[in-house]
Amino acid sequence: MKGWARIILAGILLLTPVAGLFGCGGGGAQVEQKTTTTTLGRELMDLDEARRKGVISDSEYEDLRGQVIKKHR
Repeated sequence: MKGWARIILAGILLLTPVAGLFGCGGGGAQVEQKTTTTTLGRELMDLDEARRKGVISDSEYEDLRGQVIKKHR
């Protein structure tokens, strides 16, 4: 085998695995990331304050309180 043929063969052998990686594009999967910056305690205190100020009713408070606790589990 001549020198240039060895170089071409080496190049093909090196690039084939790399080209295979580009074929694995992930299939269009969507990644969802959720960041929570408040603590459970802070959210519960905010809800309680809203209830005491009349912004939300007692029943709304109970519903929202359950949702907040469930979210933080």
